[in-house]
Amino acid sequence: MDGHGDSRVVWGEGEELDTFMRKVKAYRLQVGDEKKAIGKALLGLGSRIGIMDSLTGDDTSSVASLEAALRRAFGASTRSYQTALGTRATLPGETYGMFLAALQSLFVNAFPDTKADTSVANGL
Repeated sequence: MDGHGDSRVVWGEGEELDTFMRKVKAYRLQVGDEKKAIGKALLGLGSRIGIMDSLTGDDTSSVASLEAALRRAFGASTRSYQTALGTRATLPGETYGMFLAALQSLFVNAFPDTKADTSVANGL
């Protein structure tokens, strides 16, 4: 995948990338084959089908390589995760456990080079 300015495909509205990748992984479990799971997921892109044009053969060789390629091209920046971590509040009906899990997820994405078992991460 390459990011040549305006020619870069935008992930778009609707389903988030994380949700899409959970579907791909569920399809892999369902069909038991990486290529079939990737194909089934890509067919479900709907109006975002143009994303396929920016994927290479290597990008679609496995679920892990597809996820890496899509995250490189469409994933949120660590800065956006840091902002979200700093502003995250409990949601109505959210338990403390759910809130804690959300904070831990944001922390890991906000500071990807930090080990998850640091005292700060453990303090969450």
